[in-house]
Amino acid sequence: MATILCIDDESDLRNDVIEELQDSGYETLEAVNGKDGLEIILRDQPDLVLCDVTMPVMNGHELIRELRQNHPAFANLPFIFLSALADRDAQLKGRAEGGDDYMTKPVDYELLLATVGARLRQVERMEVHKEEQMVRLYKAVAVEPSKWEEFSARESIGNMTDAAEIPPQAVEAPETKNDCGETFSEAVAEAMQSESKSLIAGRVQLVGLNEVKKSLGDSWQGMAEKAYEIAEKTIRRHLDPRDILRKDKNGDFVVCFADLSEQEAACKAQLIKHEVGEKLLGTQAGELGLDSAQIEAATMQSISQVDAESHELDLKDAKVNSGNDAFDLINAKLQAAAQRAGELAKDLLKELIDTATLELRAVKMKNRSPAPFQLSEFDKNSRAKIQKILSFGNDPVSIQCELDMLHLSKASEALVEAMASGETGMTTIGVHCSTLLNRRYLERYRQLCESLPDALRHALVIVVRDIPEDLHAPRTHEVINQIRPFARVLALEVRSLSMHQIDPETTRAPIVVLETAGIKQLLTQDAQEMRQFFSAIHGKRAKVLIENPPKVEAVEDLWRAGADFIASERK
Repeated sequence: MATILCIDDESDLRNDVIEELQDSGYETLEAVNGKDGLEIILRDQPDLVLCDVTMPVMNGHELIRELRQNHPAFANLPFIFLSALADRDAQLKGRAEGGDDYMTKPVDYELLLATVGARLRQVERMEVHKEEQMVRLYKAVAVEPSKWEEFSARESIGNMTDAAEIPPQAVEAPETKNDCGETFSEAVAEAMQSESKSLIAGRVQLVGLNEVKKSLGDSWQGMAEKAYEIAEKTIRRHLDPRDILRKDKNGDFVVCFADLSEQEAACKAQLIKHEVGEKLLGTQAGELGLDSAQIEAATMQSISQVDAESHELDLKDAKVNSGNDAFDLINAKLQAAAQRAGELAKDLLKELIDTATLELRAVKMKNRSPAPFQLSEFDKNSRAKIQKILSFGNDPVSIQCELDMLHLSKASEALVEAMASGETGMTTIGVHCSTLLNRRYLERYRQLCESLPDALRHALVIVVRDIPEDLHAPRTHEVINQIRPFARVLALEVRSLSMHQIDPETTRAPIVVLETAGIKQLLTQDAQEMRQFFSAIHGKRAKVLIENPPKVEAVEDLWRAGADFIASERK
Protein backbone atom coordinates (compact mmCIF):
# COMPACT_ATOMS: atom_id res chain seq x y z
CA MET A 1 0.00 0.00 0.00
CA ALA A 2 1.14 3.54 -0.70
CA THR A 3 2.92 5.67 1.90
CA ILE A 4 1.59 9.19 2.53
CA LEU A 5 3.61 11.97 4.21
CA CYS A 6 1.49 14.50 6.14
CA ILE A 7 3.24 17.80 6.94
CA ASP A 8 1.39 20.17 9.31
CA ASP A 9 2.33 22.08 12.45
CA GLU A 10 -1.19 21.65 13.92
CA SER A 11 -0.83 18.36 15.81
CA ASP A 12 -4.57 17.74 16.29
CA LEU A 13 -5.37 18.14 12.60
CA ARG A 14 -2.29 16.18 11.56
CA ASN A 15 -3.30 13.28 13.81
CA ASP A 16 -6.87 13.31 12.44
CA VAL A 17 -5.61 13.21 8.84
CA ILE A 18 -3.19 10.39 9.64
CA GLU A 19 -5.93 8.40 11.34
CA GLU A 20 -8.23 8.73 8.30
CA LEU A 21 -5.42 7.65 5.97
CA GLN A 22 -4.51 4.67 8.11
CA ASP A 23 -8.17 3.61 8.33
CA SER A 24 -8.17 3.59 4.50
CA GLY A 25 -5.16 1.27 4.42
CA TYR A 26 -2.33 3.76 3.74
CA GLU A 27 1.04 3.76 5.46
CA THR A 28 1.79 7.20 6.93
CA LEU A 29 4.71 9.47 7.82
CA GLU A 30 4.49 12.84 9.53
CA ALA A 31 6.42 16.09 9.94
CA VAL A 32 5.78 19.41 11.69
CA ASN A 33 7.39 21.73 9.12
CA GLY A 34 8.78 21.80 5.59
CA LYS A 35 12.40 21.30 6.66
CA ASP A 36 11.62 18.05 8.49
CA GLY A 37 9.31 17.06 5.65
CA LEU A 38 12.07 17.51 3.05
CA GLU A 39 14.42 15.28 5.05
CA ILE A 40 11.75 12.57 5.23
CA ILE A 41 11.02 12.84 1.51
CA LEU A 42 14.68 12.44 0.58
CA ARG A 43 15.20 9.60 3.06
CA ASP A 44 11.94 7.58 2.93
CA GLN A 45 10.62 8.49 -0.55
CA PRO A 46 6.87 8.56 0.17
CA ASP A 47 4.36 8.03 -2.63
CA LEU A 48 2.44 11.27 -1.99
CA VAL A 49 2.74 14.42 0.16
CA LEU A 50 -0.06 16.29 1.97
CA CYS A 51 1.32 19.66 3.07
CA ASP A 52 0.12 22.72 4.95
CA VAL A 53 1.12 26.14 3.59
CA THR A 54 1.71 28.26 6.71
CA MET A 55 4.34 26.60 8.92
CA PRO A 56 7.45 27.67 10.87
CA VAL A 57 11.06 27.03 9.72
CA MET A 58 10.08 26.19 6.12
CA ASN A 59 6.55 26.78 4.79
CA GLY A 60 4.78 24.76 2.12
CA HIS A 61 5.71 27.06 -0.77
CA GLU A 62 9.38 27.01 0.20
CA LEU A 63 9.31 23.23 0.44
CA ILE A 64 7.81 22.61 -2.98
CA ARG A 65 10.16 25.12 -4.63
CA GLU A 66 13.15 23.36 -3.09
CA LEU A 67 11.79 19.97 -4.10
CA ARG A 68 10.87 20.83 -7.70
CA GLN A 69 13.99 22.91 -8.43
CA ASN A 70 16.80 21.03 -6.72
CA HIS A 71 15.66 17.40 -6.48
CA PRO A 72 14.67 16.24 -9.99
CA ALA A 73 14.31 12.62 -8.85
CA PHE A 74 11.08 13.72 -7.13
CA ALA A 75 9.68 15.65 -10.10
CA ASN A 76 6.66 13.32 -10.35
CA LEU A 77 5.97 13.05 -6.60
CA PRO A 78 2.29 14.03 -6.12
CA PHE A 79 2.09 17.09 -3.86
CA ILE A 80 -1.26 18.24 -2.42
CA PHE A 81 -1.56 21.47 -0.45
CA LEU A 82 -3.91 21.28 2.56
CA SER A 83 -4.42 24.80 3.88
CA ALA A 84 -6.74 27.15 5.71
CA LEU A 85 -5.94 29.77 3.06
CA ALA A 86 -9.03 29.30 0.93
CA ASP A 87 -9.02 32.42 -1.28
CA ARG A 88 -8.55 32.09 -5.03
CA ASP A 89 -5.14 33.80 -5.12
CA ALA A 90 -3.75 31.38 -2.54
CA GLN A 91 -4.98 28.43 -4.55
CA LEU A 92 -3.54 29.82 -7.79
CA LYS A 93 -0.20 30.43 -6.10
CA GLY A 94 -0.11 26.90 -4.71
CA ARG A 95 -0.71 25.38 -8.13
CA ALA A 96 1.72 27.78 -9.80
CA GLU A 97 4.45 26.70 -7.38
CA GLY A 98 4.05 23.11 -8.59
CA GLY A 99 1.28 21.70 -6.39
CA ASP A 100 -0.86 19.04 -8.06
CA ASP A 101 -3.97 19.85 -6.01
CA TYR A 102 -5.04 22.40 -3.42
CA MET A 103 -7.56 21.48 -0.71
CA THR A 104 -8.89 23.73 2.03
CA LYS A 105 -9.57 23.33 5.75
CA PRO A 106 -11.81 22.26 7.42
CA VAL A 107 -11.01 19.00 5.72
CA ASP A 108 -13.63 17.11 3.71
CA TYR A 109 -12.17 13.65 4.33
CA GLU A 110 -14.18 11.91 1.63
CA LEU A 111 -12.92 14.41 -0.94
CA LEU A 112 -9.39 14.16 0.45
CA LEU A 113 -9.30 10.37 0.15
CA ALA A 114 -10.76 10.53 -3.38
CA THR A 115 -8.11 13.09 -4.42
CA VAL A 116 -5.28 11.05 -2.90
CA GLY A 117 -6.49 7.91 -4.69
CA ALA A 118 -6.80 9.71 -8.03
CA ARG A 119 -3.28 11.17 -7.81
CA LEU A 120 -1.75 7.81 -6.93
CA ARG A 121 -3.55 6.13 -9.81
CA GLN A 122 -2.26 8.81 -12.19
CA VAL A 123 1.33 8.15 -11.11
CA GLU A 124 0.78 4.41 -11.53
CA ARG A 125 -0.44 4.94 -15.10
CA MET A 126 2.62 7.09 -15.86
CA GLU A 127 4.95 4.40 -14.52
CA VAL A 128 3.23 1.68 -16.56
CA HIS A 129 3.53 3.80 -19.72
CA LYS A 130 7.21 4.50 -19.01
CA GLU A 131 7.88 0.80 -18.45
CA GLU A 132 6.16 -0.12 -21.71
CA GLN A 133 8.34 2.38 -23.58
CA MET A 134 11.52 0.98 -22.09
CA VAL A 135 10.45 -2.60 -22.83
CA ARG A 136 9.95 -1.69 -26.49
CA LEU A 137 13.31 0.08 -26.52
CA TYR A 138 15.36 -2.80 -25.15
CA LYS A 139 13.42 -5.75 -26.49
CA ALA A 140 15.65 -6.20 -29.52
CA VAL A 141 18.76 -6.08 -27.37
CA ALA A 142 17.53 -8.77 -25.01
CA VAL A 143 16.62 -11.10 -27.88
CA GLU A 144 19.81 -10.76 -29.88
CA PRO A 145 22.57 -9.06 -27.87
CA SER A 146 25.11 -10.13 -30.49
CA LYS A 147 23.55 -7.61 -32.88
CA TRP A 148 24.86 -4.79 -30.70
CA GLU A 149 28.36 -6.23 -30.66
CA GLU A 150 28.37 -6.74 -34.42
CA PHE A 151 27.23 -3.18 -34.95
CA SER A 152 29.86 -1.75 -32.59
CA ALA A 153 32.61 -3.71 -34.33
CA ARG A 154 31.85 -2.74 -37.90
CA GLU A 155 30.29 0.75 -37.79
CA SER A 156 32.57 3.59 -38.73
CA ILE A 157 32.33 7.21 -39.69
CA GLY A 158 35.59 7.23 -41.62
CA ASN A 159 37.69 10.34 -41.21
CA MET A 160 34.79 12.61 -40.40
CA THR A 161 35.63 12.70 -36.69
CA ASP A 162 37.52 11.14 -33.86
CA ALA A 163 35.62 8.69 -31.66
CA ALA A 164 33.56 10.28 -28.93
CA GLU A 165 35.10 10.20 -25.49
CA ILE A 166 33.93 7.97 -22.96
CA PRO A 167 15.95 24.73 -13.84
CA PRO A 168 11.19 28.21 -12.63
CA GLN A 169 8.95 30.59 -10.87
CA ALA A 170 8.73 34.37 -10.76
CA VAL A 171 9.93 35.90 -7.51
CA GLU A 172 8.82 38.79 -5.35
CA ALA A 173 10.11 41.89 -7.09
CA PRO A 174 11.98 44.77 -5.51
CA GLU A 175 9.81 47.79 -4.80
CA THR A 176 9.46 50.12 -7.79
CA LYS A 177 7.02 52.77 -8.89
CA ASN A 178 4.07 51.49 -10.91
CA ASP A 179 2.01 53.26 -13.52
CA CYS A 180 -1.32 54.68 -12.43
CA GLY A 181 -4.07 52.08 -12.50
CA GLU A 182 -6.59 54.47 -14.03
CA THR A 183 -5.32 53.67 -17.52
CA PHE A 184 -6.21 50.03 -16.94
CA SER A 185 -9.68 51.11 -15.86
CA GLU A 186 -10.06 53.02 -19.12
CA ALA A 187 -8.88 50.00 -21.11
CA VAL A 188 -11.41 47.74 -19.40
CA ALA A 189 -14.20 50.27 -19.91
CA GLU A 190 -13.34 50.58 -23.60
CA ALA A 191 -13.23 46.79 -24.01
CA MET A 192 -16.62 46.37 -22.30
CA GLN A 193 -18.15 48.82 -24.77
CA SER A 194 -16.75 46.98 -27.78
CA GLU A 195 -18.68 44.39 -29.75
CA SER A 196 -16.49 41.52 -28.58
CA LYS A 197 -16.33 42.69 -24.94
CA SER A 198 -12.81 41.35 -24.77
CA LEU A 199 -9.31 42.68 -24.19
CA ILE A 200 -5.94 41.48 -25.48
CA ALA A 201 -3.39 41.41 -22.67
CA GLY A 202 -0.06 39.79 -21.96
CA ARG A 203 2.48 39.14 -19.27
CA VAL A 204 6.30 39.04 -19.18
CA GLN A 205 8.04 37.25 -16.28
CA LEU A 206 11.71 37.22 -15.27
CA VAL A 207 11.48 33.61 -14.11
CA GLY A 208 15.25 33.09 -13.84
CA LEU A 209 15.80 35.50 -10.95
CA ASN A 210 14.55 32.98 -8.41
CA GLU A 211 17.32 30.53 -9.30
CA VAL A 212 20.05 32.98 -8.31
CA LYS A 213 18.50 34.56 -5.22
CA LYS A 214 20.08 32.07 -2.79
CA SER A 215 23.53 32.21 -4.36
CA LEU A 216 23.64 36.03 -4.42
CA GLY A 217 22.43 36.64 -0.87
CA ASP A 218 22.39 40.35 0.03
CA SER A 219 23.43 41.33 -3.50
CA TRP A 220 20.21 39.94 -4.97
CA GLN A 221 18.06 43.00 -4.24
CA GLY A 222 20.27 45.47 -6.09
CA MET A 223 20.84 43.09 -8.99
CA ALA A 224 17.11 42.39 -9.32
CA GLU A 225 16.26 46.10 -9.39
CA LYS A 226 18.67 46.64 -12.28
CA ALA A 227 17.41 43.53 -14.09
CA TYR A 228 13.81 44.75 -13.84
CA GLU A 229 14.88 48.20 -15.06
CA ILE A 230 16.58 46.70 -18.14
CA ALA A 231 13.54 44.55 -18.82
CA GLU A 232 11.08 47.44 -18.51
CA LYS A 233 13.05 49.66 -20.89
CA THR A 234 13.22 46.85 -23.42
CA ILE A 235 9.49 46.12 -23.18
CA ARG A 236 8.51 49.78 -23.57
CA ARG A 237 10.47 50.03 -26.81
CA HIS A 238 8.11 47.47 -28.33
CA LEU A 239 4.86 49.07 -27.18
CA ASP A 240 2.60 51.33 -29.20
CA PRO A 241 1.48 54.69 -27.78
CA ARG A 242 -1.93 53.34 -26.68
CA ASP A 243 -0.54 50.17 -25.05
CA ILE A 244 -0.47 50.10 -21.24
CA LEU A 245 2.28 48.61 -19.06
CA ARG A 246 2.39 48.00 -15.32
CA LYS A 247 4.34 45.68 -13.01
CA ASP A 248 2.54 43.71 -10.30
CA LYS A 249 3.82 42.96 -6.79
CA ASN A 250 5.44 39.70 -7.96
CA GLY A 251 7.49 41.51 -10.59
CA ASP A 252 5.44 40.36 -13.60
CA PHE A 253 4.98 42.98 -16.33
CA VAL A 254 1.34 43.18 -17.43
CA VAL A 255 0.53 44.73 -20.81
CA CYS A 256 -2.75 45.73 -22.43
CA PHE A 257 -2.40 45.77 -26.22
CA ALA A 258 -4.71 48.40 -27.63
CA ASP A 259 -4.72 47.63 -31.34
CA LEU A 260 -3.43 44.07 -31.83
CA SER A 261 -5.22 40.84 -32.61
CA GLU A 262 -4.64 37.83 -30.36
CA GLN A 263 -2.23 36.34 -32.89
CA GLU A 264 -0.33 39.62 -33.35
CA ALA A 265 -0.04 40.04 -29.58
CA ALA A 266 1.30 36.49 -29.24
CA CYS A 267 4.01 37.24 -31.81
CA LYS A 268 4.93 40.50 -30.07
CA ALA A 269 5.04 38.80 -26.66
CA GLN A 270 7.54 36.24 -27.97
CA LEU A 271 9.60 38.98 -29.62
CA ILE A 272 9.72 40.86 -26.32
CA LYS A 273 10.65 37.67 -24.46
CA HIS A 274 13.64 36.96 -26.70
CA GLU A 275 14.92 40.53 -26.67
CA VAL A 276 14.63 40.89 -22.89
CA GLY A 277 16.45 37.58 -22.45
CA GLU A 278 19.22 38.58 -24.85
CA LYS A 279 19.56 42.01 -23.23
CA LEU A 280 19.99 40.45 -19.80
CA LEU A 281 22.34 37.79 -21.15
CA GLY A 282 24.54 40.44 -22.75
CA THR A 283 24.64 42.67 -19.67
CA GLN A 284 28.03 42.92 -17.97
CA ALA A 285 28.33 41.89 -14.30
CA GLY A 286 29.27 45.42 -13.28
CA GLU A 287 26.07 46.84 -14.81
CA LEU A 288 24.10 44.63 -12.42
CA GLY A 289 26.24 45.59 -9.43
CA LEU A 290 27.92 42.16 -9.32
CA ASP A 291 31.49 40.97 -9.55
CA SER A 292 32.80 38.05 -11.61
CA ALA A 293 32.76 35.64 -8.63
CA GLN A 294 29.07 36.32 -8.03
CA ILE A 295 28.26 35.87 -11.71
CA GLU A 296 30.09 32.55 -11.64
CA ALA A 297 27.86 31.44 -8.76
CA ALA A 298 24.73 32.77 -10.43
CA THR A 299 25.24 32.60 -14.18
CA MET A 300 23.83 35.14 -16.57
CA GLN A 301 22.05 32.26 -18.33
CA SER A 302 19.93 31.79 -15.19
CA ILE A 303 19.30 35.51 -14.70
CA SER A 304 18.23 35.89 -18.34
CA GLN A 305 15.46 33.27 -18.34
CA VAL A 306 12.24 34.99 -19.42
CA ASP A 307 8.68 33.82 -20.11
CA ALA A 308 6.01 35.73 -22.01
CA GLU A 309 2.42 35.06 -23.04
CA SER A 310 -0.69 36.83 -24.27
CA HIS A 311 -4.40 35.99 -24.17
CA GLU A 312 -7.77 37.36 -25.21
CA LEU A 313 -9.66 38.07 -21.97
CA ASP A 314 -13.44 37.84 -21.76
CA LEU A 315 -14.81 40.89 -19.91
CA LYS A 316 -18.54 40.35 -20.41
CA ASP A 317 -19.25 40.12 -16.68
CA ALA A 318 -16.47 42.40 -15.50
CA LYS A 319 -17.16 44.91 -12.74
CA VAL A 320 -14.57 47.44 -11.61
CA ASN A 321 -14.76 50.41 -9.26
CA SER A 322 -11.23 51.78 -9.57
CA GLY A 323 -8.03 51.60 -11.56
CA ASN A 324 -6.51 49.13 -9.15
CA ASP A 325 -9.63 46.95 -9.41
CA ALA A 326 -9.20 46.95 -13.19
CA PHE A 327 -5.54 45.98 -12.93
CA ASP A 328 -6.29 43.20 -10.43
CA LEU A 329 -9.08 41.94 -12.71
CA ILE A 330 -6.81 41.81 -15.77
CA ASN A 331 -4.02 40.17 -13.80
CA ALA A 332 -6.34 37.52 -12.34
CA LYS A 333 -7.81 36.75 -15.74
CA LEU A 334 -4.31 36.46 -17.22
CA GLN A 335 -3.34 33.99 -14.49
CA ALA A 336 -6.47 31.93 -15.12
CA ALA A 337 -5.91 31.99 -18.89
CA ALA A 338 -2.28 30.93 -18.40
CA GLN A 339 -3.40 28.05 -16.21
CA ARG A 340 -5.92 26.90 -18.82
CA ALA A 341 -3.30 27.21 -21.56
CA GLY A 342 -0.87 25.18 -19.47
CA GLU A 343 -3.41 22.41 -18.96
CA LEU A 344 -4.20 22.34 -22.68
CA ALA A 345 -0.50 22.23 -23.52
CA LYS A 346 0.03 19.33 -21.13
CA ASP A 347 -2.90 17.42 -22.62
CA LEU A 348 -1.59 17.95 -26.14
CA LEU A 349 1.90 16.94 -25.05
CA LYS A 350 0.56 13.69 -23.57
CA GLU A 351 -1.24 13.03 -26.83
CA LEU A 352 1.91 13.78 -28.80
CA ILE A 353 3.94 11.33 -26.69
CA ASP A 354 1.58 8.55 -27.75
CA THR A 355 1.20 9.51 -31.41
CA ALA A 356 4.43 11.21 -32.52
CA THR A 357 6.44 9.58 -35.29
CA LEU A 358 9.76 10.50 -36.86
CA GLU A 359 10.80 10.85 -40.46
CA LEU A 360 14.34 10.05 -41.62
CA ARG A 361 15.94 12.16 -44.33
CA ALA A 362 18.89 10.95 -46.36
CA VAL A 363 22.09 13.00 -46.42
CA LYS A 364 24.52 13.15 -49.35
CA MET A 365 28.24 13.91 -49.33
CA LYS A 366 30.24 15.94 -51.87
CA ASN A 367 30.61 12.97 -54.23
CA ARG A 368 26.81 12.56 -54.07
CA SER A 369 27.12 9.22 -52.27
CA PRO A 370 25.06 8.59 -49.08
CA ALA A 371 26.51 9.91 -45.82
CA PRO A 372 26.90 7.45 -42.92
CA PHE A 373 24.04 9.10 -41.04
CA GLN A 374 20.45 10.24 -41.55
CA LEU A 375 18.60 13.27 -40.24
CA SER A 376 15.87 12.43 -37.75
CA GLU A 377 13.01 14.83 -37.07
CA PHE A 378 9.34 14.76 -36.18
CA ASP A 379 7.02 14.16 -39.12
CA LYS A 380 4.73 16.85 -40.55
CA ASN A 381 1.71 16.03 -38.36
CA SER A 382 3.84 15.92 -35.21
CA ARG A 383 5.48 19.24 -36.11
CA ALA A 384 2.06 20.84 -36.46
CA LYS A 385 1.06 19.59 -32.99
CA ILE A 386 4.33 20.87 -31.55
CA GLN A 387 3.70 24.35 -32.97
CA LYS A 388 0.24 24.31 -31.42
CA ILE A 389 1.65 23.32 -28.03
CA LEU A 390 4.29 26.04 -28.16
CA SER A 391 1.72 28.62 -29.30
CA PHE A 392 0.17 28.55 -25.82
CA GLY A 393 3.33 30.28 -24.60
CA ASN A 394 3.19 28.43 -21.27
CA ASP A 395 6.58 27.32 -19.88
CA PRO A 396 8.13 26.82 -23.34
CA VAL A 397 11.53 25.81 -21.94
CA SER A 398 9.97 22.93 -20.00
CA ILE A 399 7.96 21.85 -23.04
CA GLN A 400 11.05 22.03 -25.25
CA CYS A 401 12.85 19.75 -22.78
CA GLU A 402 10.01 17.23 -22.99
CA LEU A 403 10.17 17.37 -26.78
CA ASP A 404 13.94 16.83 -26.76
CA MET A 405 13.51 13.77 -24.55
CA LEU A 406 10.68 12.48 -26.73
CA HIS A 407 12.84 12.86 -29.85
CA LEU A 408 15.66 10.92 -28.18
CA SER A 409 13.28 8.14 -27.11
CA LYS A 410 11.66 7.82 -30.54
CA ALA A 411 15.00 7.88 -32.36
CA SER A 412 16.37 5.25 -29.99
CA GLU A 413 13.43 2.95 -30.69
CA ALA A 414 13.98 3.35 -34.42
CA LEU A 415 17.69 2.60 -34.04
CA VAL A 416 16.94 -0.57 -32.07
CA GLU A 417 14.73 -1.84 -34.90
CA ALA A 418 17.28 -0.85 -37.56
CA MET A 419 20.16 -2.54 -35.77
CA ALA A 420 18.15 -5.71 -35.23
CA SER A 421 17.72 -5.80 -39.04
CA GLY A 422 21.45 -5.46 -39.59
CA GLU A 423 21.52 -1.75 -40.54
CA THR A 424 24.58 0.15 -39.37
CA GLY A 425 23.93 3.83 -40.07
CA MET A 426 23.79 6.65 -37.57
CA THR A 427 20.92 9.01 -36.75
CA THR A 428 20.94 12.68 -35.78
CA ILE A 429 18.83 14.05 -32.96
CA GLY A 430 18.55 17.64 -31.81
CA VAL A 431 18.71 18.98 -28.27
CA HIS A 432 18.00 22.64 -27.60
CA CYS A 433 20.55 24.67 -25.70
CA SER A 434 17.79 25.84 -23.31
CA THR A 435 17.39 22.22 -22.14
CA LEU A 436 21.10 21.97 -21.37
CA LEU A 437 21.36 25.38 -19.68
CA ASN A 438 18.69 24.53 -17.10
CA ARG A 439 20.11 22.38 -14.31
CA ARG A 440 16.93 20.36 -13.75
CA TYR A 441 16.25 19.68 -17.41
CA LEU A 442 19.88 18.81 -18.09
CA GLU A 443 19.81 16.22 -15.32
CA ARG A 444 16.67 14.63 -16.75
CA TYR A 445 18.14 14.54 -20.25
CA ARG A 446 21.39 13.02 -18.99
CA GLN A 447 19.49 10.35 -17.05
CA LEU A 448 17.71 9.29 -20.23
CA CYS A 449 20.99 9.22 -22.15
CA GLU A 450 22.63 7.14 -19.42
CA SER A 451 19.86 4.54 -19.70
CA LEU A 452 20.76 3.80 -23.34
CA PRO A 453 23.11 0.92 -24.25
CA ASP A 454 26.62 1.94 -25.30
CA ALA A 455 26.13 0.71 -28.87
CA LEU A 456 23.02 2.84 -29.23
CA ARG A 457 24.84 5.95 -28.00
CA HIS A 458 27.56 5.15 -30.51
CA ALA A 459 24.98 5.44 -33.29
CA LEU A 460 23.81 8.94 -32.30
CA VAL A 461 24.82 12.30 -33.72
CA ILE A 462 23.60 14.97 -31.27
CA VAL A 463 23.05 18.46 -32.67
CA VAL A 464 23.00 21.28 -30.09
CA ARG A 465 20.44 23.75 -31.43
CA ASP A 466 19.43 27.36 -30.75
CA ILE A 467 22.67 28.41 -29.06
CA PRO A 468 22.06 32.00 -27.89
CA GLU A 469 24.02 34.61 -29.79
CA ASP A 470 25.27 36.16 -26.53
CA LEU A 471 26.23 32.91 -24.82
CA HIS A 472 29.90 33.14 -23.94
CA ALA A 473 32.21 30.54 -25.49
CA PRO A 474 33.36 29.00 -22.16
CA ARG A 475 29.75 28.41 -21.17
CA THR A 476 29.05 26.84 -24.59
CA HIS A 477 31.95 24.44 -24.07
CA GLU A 478 30.72 23.59 -20.57
CA VAL A 479 27.24 22.77 -21.88
CA ILE A 480 28.55 20.61 -24.72
CA ASN A 481 30.80 18.61 -22.41
CA GLN A 482 27.76 17.62 -20.35
CA ILE A 483 26.45 15.45 -23.21
CA ARG A 484 29.68 14.51 -24.98
CA PRO A 485 29.82 10.96 -23.52
CA PHE A 486 26.42 10.06 -24.95
CA ALA A 487 27.03 10.46 -28.69
CA ARG A 488 29.35 9.22 -31.38
CA VAL A 489 29.47 12.73 -32.87
CA LEU A 490 28.55 16.17 -31.57
CA ALA A 491 27.38 18.91 -33.93
CA LEU A 492 26.63 22.58 -33.38
CA GLU A 493 23.86 24.52 -35.11
CA VAL A 494 24.72 28.13 -35.95
CA ARG A 495 22.14 30.86 -36.41
CA SER A 496 24.32 33.37 -38.19
CA LEU A 497 27.54 33.41 -40.20
CA SER A 498 29.62 35.06 -37.49
CA MET A 499 29.92 31.98 -35.24
CA HIS A 500 31.38 34.22 -32.55
CA GLN A 501 29.78 32.16 -29.76
CA ILE A 502 31.18 28.77 -30.85
CA ASP A 503 34.49 27.31 -31.92
CA PRO A 504 34.15 23.86 -33.54
CA GLU A 505 37.83 23.16 -32.99
CA THR A 506 38.00 23.84 -29.25
CA THR A 507 34.62 22.21 -28.61
CA ARG A 508 35.66 19.20 -30.71
CA ALA A 509 32.37 19.35 -32.59
CA PRO A 510 33.30 18.14 -36.10
CA ILE A 511 30.03 19.19 -37.79
CA VAL A 512 28.53 22.66 -38.07
CA VAL A 513 24.85 22.65 -39.00
CA LEU A 514 23.70 25.79 -40.77
CA GLU A 515 20.25 26.82 -39.54
CA THR A 516 17.64 27.72 -42.18
CA ALA A 517 17.90 31.49 -41.63
CA GLY A 518 21.66 31.22 -41.88
CA ILE A 519 21.38 29.41 -45.23
CA LYS A 520 19.17 32.16 -46.61
CA GLN A 521 21.65 34.74 -45.37
CA LEU A 522 24.46 32.80 -47.03
CA LEU A 523 22.66 32.62 -50.39
CA THR A 524 22.35 36.41 -50.53
CA GLN A 525 26.15 36.64 -50.75
CA ASP A 526 28.25 36.12 -53.82
CA ALA A 527 30.08 32.86 -54.49
CA GLN A 528 33.40 34.13 -53.14
CA GLU A 529 31.88 35.05 -49.76
CA MET A 530 30.18 31.66 -49.53
CA ARG A 531 33.46 29.88 -50.20
CA GLN A 532 35.22 31.99 -47.57
CA PHE A 533 32.59 31.10 -44.98
CA PHE A 534 32.86 27.36 -45.66
CA SER A 535 36.64 27.63 -45.74
CA ALA A 536 36.61 29.24 -42.29
CA ILE A 537 34.63 26.27 -40.93
CA HIS A 538 37.01 23.82 -42.60
CA GLY A 539 39.89 25.72 -41.03
CA LYS A 540 38.37 24.84 -37.66
CA ARG A 541 38.55 21.13 -38.59
CA ALA A 542 34.80 20.89 -39.03
CA LYS A 543 32.48 20.01 -41.87
CA VAL A 544 29.33 21.83 -42.98
CA LEU A 545 25.88 20.23 -42.97
CA ILE A 546 23.05 21.98 -44.84
CA GLU A 547 19.77 20.71 -43.38
CA ASN A 548 17.09 22.61 -45.27
CA PRO A 549 18.21 24.17 -48.57
CA PRO A 550 15.45 26.67 -49.44
CA LYS A 551 15.21 25.69 -53.12
CA VAL A 552 16.49 22.97 -55.40
CA GLU A 553 18.50 25.32 -57.63
CA ALA A 554 20.47 26.49 -54.58
CA VAL A 555 21.86 23.00 -53.91
CA GLU A 556 24.47 23.11 -56.67
CA ASP A 557 25.62 26.56 -55.52
CA LEU A 558 26.10 25.19 -52.01
CA TRP A 559 28.06 22.18 -53.29
CA ARG A 560 30.33 24.42 -55.37
CA ALA A 561 30.92 26.75 -52.43
CA GLY A 562 32.21 23.87 -50.29
CA ALA A 563 29.28 22.30 -48.38
CA ASP A 564 30.21 18.83 -47.11
CA PHE A 565 26.74 17.38 -46.47
CA ILE A 566 23.31 18.33 -47.81
CA ALA A 567 20.10 16.72 -46.61
CA SER A 568 17.27 15.63 -48.88
CA GLU A 569 14.15 17.78 -49.07
CA ARG A 570 11.81 17.73 -46.08
CA LYS A 571 8.52 15.92 -46.69
